[in-house]
Amino acid sequence: MSILGAHMAGDLLLRFWDADRLVLQQPGRWEVRGWPDWQLLAAGSGTAVAEPGGDRVAVAAPDGTISVDGPAALTLSLAAGTPTDLAWSGGGLVAAARASGSGRSDPAGASARPFDAAPAERSSLWRLPLDGTPPTWLYDAPPGSRIWALHDLAGEVLVEHYPHGKPQRPPTPPRLVVVAGDGYTHDLAPELPGACCDATVGPDGRVAFLYGDFPRSELMFPTWFDLVEGTQGHWRRLLPAELRWGRPSWAADGGCLLLTARQGIRLGIVAVDPASGRWEWCALEAAASYWSPAMAAAGGEVVAVRQPLDGQPAIVAVRGRHRRVLQPLDAPEAARHRWRVHGWQGPDGALEGVLVTPTTGGAPWPLVVDLHGGPQGGLVAGDPDHRNHLGAWCEHGFAAFAPDFRASGILGRDAMLAALRGDGLPDHDREAQDVLGGVESLVAGGLADPRRLFLFGHSYGAYLLNRILTVDHRFRAAVCWEGLADLHLLDALQGGSAAQRAWRGGSPLEVPERWAAASPVTRADRVRTPLLLVYGQEGMGPTHGVAWFTALRDHGVPCELVLYDGEGHLFSRPENKADMLARAAAWFHRHQTSPR
Repeated sequence: MSILGAHMAGDLLLRFWDADRLVLQQPGRWEVRGWPDWQLLAAGSGTAVAEPGGDRVAVAAPDGTISVDGPAALTLSLAAGTPTDLAWSGGGLVAAARASGSGRSDPAGASARPFDAAPAERSSLWRLPLDGTPPTWLYDAPPGSRIWALHDLAGEVLVEHYPHGKPQRPPTPPRLVVVAGDGYTHDLAPELPGACCDATVGPDGRVAFLYGDFPRSELMFPTWFDLVEGTQGHWRRLLPAELRWGRPSWAADGGCLLLTARQGIRLGIVAVDPASGRWEWCALEAAASYWSPAMAAAGGEVVAVRQPLDGQPAIVAVRGRHRRVLQPLDAPEAARHRWRVHGWQGPDGALEGVLVTPTTGGAPWPLVVDLHGGPQGGLVAGDPDHRNHLGAWCEHGFAAFAPDFRASGILGRDAMLAALRGDGLPDHDREAQDVLGGVESLVAGGLADPRRLFLFGHSYGAYLLNRILTVDHRFRAAVCWEGLADLHLLDALQGGSAAQRAWRGGSPLEVPERWAAASPVTRADRVRTPLLLVYGQEGMGPTHGVAWFTALRDHGVPCELVLYDGEGHLFSRPENKADMLARAAAWFHRHQTSPR
C-alpha cells in the first residue's frame, strides 16, 4: 500500500538513498522503498531527507518542526522563519529558512517604504546540532536572492542561490555558493561567470550543474544550458546546450549522470557517461513524458515517473526497450477522450502540439485552440494540469488543440529570443504563424471545422492571442485569461520593466516604435473577434484587464470583462477555475452561429 497521492505525479521526486533504498517525496508525504524489490520500508508526512551512508531520516513537518528518527524534535528559532530546505552535512543537519519582514522604515511604526526598496525578506542558513542545543546561524543570502537548495560537499554546504526581487531591477544570474562550518563563504565556480544552477553532488564529491553565460535579455527565462562537471577549480563541459536539459542527478554509485531533456513537447531521460561525455536516450516516447529519473548503478534500470498523454501515470523502471511498472499513481479509468501528439511544419521548423477529441461524434469538430502560458517549457505531453484543462473542453462539446510555439524554445534558442524581442511585430508575427499553421493543418486534415474555430489563452498565451486577433479574423470568438495588451502600461506599473526593456532594446521613450509594435492595444481597431476577458482581482484585472476592455469597447469590439475576487494570475479555487471554463464555453457556444 502507498500513501502517495495519485494526482501528484508531476510533483513526485525520486532519489536513491543508497544502492538498496529509494526515497519518494511528494509535497507533504514521503516513502522509503527497497530496491529492487520495491518493498515499503517506511512512510510518513512532511519532507524526508535520508542520511548519506547512514540509516537516519530527518523529517521536516508542516509546522516547521524537524525530527530525527523518533520523538526528539529539533526546532528552528522563530526569528529564523519558515524552513524551506533541509540537508545532512558534516554528520549533522543544516536548514534554510525564510522570514518576511514588515517592510517598515518609519520608527513610529508607519507602513511606508520606498517603491524601489529591496524585498523585506531574510533567507538564511542554520546548523541544527543533534544534541538538542539551539540552532546556530551560518549565513544570510545577499539581498535580492534566496537560498533554494542545499547539498553536502565534504562537510561544507553547497547552497543554490536564485534571484528574487523587484521586476524593475536588472535580473541577476543564479549562483552556487559554498558555506564552511564557520560561516565563511566562497563561490563554487568563480571562473565561470553567468548562471550556475541545478547542482548535484556525487558520492565522491564531484559536482555537476547547469551553466550558461547569458546576456541580460535572456536571464529572465534562461533555458539553454551546458552541463558542467568536476571539482572546485577543475571544471569541464560534458554537454553543450544542444537540448533543453533539466536538473542532473548522479547514480547512487557515481558512475552515471541522468537528466531529463526535451524533444518537441515530450520529456525524455538522458544518461551521460562522466568519463567520456557520451550521452544517450534511455527513455523517450512518442506520446509520454518522464520526470524525476534516478539510478542505483551505471548501466542499471532507471526509475522514473512516466506520464502518458492518455492513461495511467506510474513509477516505472526502464532499461533499453524494457519497462516495468513499479507503482501505479492513479486508479484506472475509462477513456473519456482521445489524445494524440499532432505535428506540423511551421514557417521555420517542425512544431508539435496536443490534440484531444471527444469519444462521441465525429470530425470535423468545433475546435478550441488553447495557448499555454510560460512560455518556456509551458507545454509538456502528459502534464496532468494540461490533461485536466484540455479535457474540460471536450466535456463542453469541443475538441481542443494546444499548439506549442517558438517562445517556448521548441525551435531553438535563436527563434525563442527573437520571439521574446518581438522581431517582426506587428505585421510579420512568425509566432502567430506557428499557431495558425497548426490550425490550418487540422482543418486540412478534416479534423477541425473551419466555421467553428475558437481561441483561448492564459498569461503569455493570452498575450499571443491578443496579437493574433489583430492580424487574423478566422476565429468565431476568443477568451483572454490574464493577458497583456499594453506593454507601456506594464512598464509604468513596474516602475520600468527590466526584462521588457532588455528585449525591446530600450525604454518606451527611447524606442517607442518597438513598444508600440509589441502592444496589441495600439491596434485594437483591427480586432473583429468577440472577446471575453477574464482576470483575477488580485492579478492584472484592475489594471491590464480594465484598460484592454476599455480600448476594445471604444473601438466597437463585442467584449465582456469578468473579474474574480480573491484570485491572482493563477486561479487557486477549483470552483473559480470551473466557472471560468464554463463561462468561456458558453461564450463560444453563443458566438458559434452568430453573424460576424
